[in-house]
Amino acid sequence: MTTEKRWLGLAVLGGALLASNVARADEPGPVTPASKPVAAAPAPVPLAEAGPGPVDQALDADLAGGKGSALTADEVARRAQGSSYDVAAKQAEVAAAQAALDAAVWAFTPKLTAAARYTRLSDPGSAELAPGVTIPVFLNSYSLGGSLQVPVSDYFLRMPKAKAAASAGVRAARIGVQSTQLEVASAARELYYNWVRARLQVVIAAQALAQGQAHLADAKAAAEVGTASRADVLQVEAQVAGAELLVERARNLQVLTEHQLRTAMHDPTGEYRIGEDVRADPATPGGVGDQPALWREAISSRLELRQLREAEAATRAEAGLSKVAYLPRLDAFADASYVNPNQRSFPQEDKFSWNWDAGLQLSWTPTDIPAARANVRKAQAKLAQLEAQRAALEDGLRTQVVAAQQSYRQALVAIDTSGRALTAAEEAYRVRRLLFQNGRATSAELTDAETALTGVRLENLSARIDLRVALARLDHVLGRDRSAARK
Repeated sequence: MTTEKRWLGLAVLGGALLASNVARADEPGPVTPASKPVAAAPAPVPLAEAGPGPVDQALDADLAGGKGSALTADEVARRAQGSSYDVAAKQAEVAAAQAALDAAVWAFTPKLTAAARYTRLSDPGSAELAPGVTIPVFLNSYSLGGSLQVPVSDYFLRMPKAKAAASAGVRAARIGVQSTQLEVASAARELYYNWVRARLQVVIAAQALAQGQAHLADAKAAAEVGTASRADVLQVEAQVAGAELLVERARNLQVLTEHQLRTAMHDPTGEYRIGEDVRADPATPGGVGDQPALWREAISSRLELRQLREAEAATRAEAGLSKVAYLPRLDAFADASYVNPNQRSFPQEDKFSWNWDAGLQLSWTPTDIPAARANVRKAQAKLAQLEAQRAALEDGLRTQVVAAQQSYRQALVAIDTSGRALTAAEEAYRVRRLLFQNGRATSAELTDAETALTGVRLENLSARIDLRVALARLDHVLGRDRSAARK
């Protein structure tokens, strides 16, 4: 039970007790002089004029239209998802994961290199092979060339694992976006119902204050004619002071919950009104009683578990990629150059000509194996960590399922009990009003019956709000909100 509910309950209880003290003061008051008239009893009001309570009136006014946007839980969830910074951050993670996948694919494309080179050589002097036969020496060397390297073995050993790891990372990031959207929507729905509760509590608190002020007026009138003592008046004044504090706390809570609602939707200037009739019975979910079935449903449906499984798949692929360093690698290469002078021609001439070569290269770097083993151990440790996180999440989901199931059942019981209490309070108010009309009940007793009726109405309304909160939590815990989000 929230602090505000406890204060309201205390105010209602205090009102009933203090009003009873006014009607039955322990201290006898002074004898009324015969010359001083006694205040006349108020004229009886026909029972047919008793209308709906203040909460019903406030809800009907909001639902009928008025100033501000009509908000429902689904509308708040939609607007919160569209403006959430957490969702935006997860979407950026998807873009980063997609870029990593592209980089993993492009890393295995053939390496094509182009180069242009000029070289100035030192003069070795003239070289004479035989009398009259001199080897020409060219001090300027020019080269235009290109080379192509194809990682043949990587296409079979490295590329599939690298692509699998990056692809799993993309899937995990996308699932993370969906999971965050559902988390934001679930939190936004709870914020909405808390705001509705706080808004209606202000109505109830204001009604309690008005009833306390009516008590105070009756007590002062009774004190003037001598049927009540000064202590009775002070007690009712204390009741009014407590009701004023209750109104202030209820208003502060309404301001806070409305601020939270604005922050979730990032709407700093909008005006809101209640657009969902929380008095109506929501749709009852099926299969809520079978706890093991609910556990299985949550474990199979929750996106957080799917995200961890994709992260595990990516880590396994990374470990396999590190193990490839244990093996030799095979590369194909080809080179072409347009050079002046051509080092392969004899004798050399001062002109450009083509050279080319192609071949296969098998290489092995055993010194890379220790580092590769360390990377494998790192990946295996990360995999163990992810598996432990998944197991812990499954345990947590079981607890969440039990808590959500209990909240749902408790809300149903609260609706039933508060509904029966509401029926009794309405009948008690009807009888008390008839007695008052016939002069057999005091005004304070009638006000007490009205106060009790208002409090029970709040309890019944609060129970219905609790049911909607419990249903929203149950849908999220079981992963059923995924289907609702796709509609």
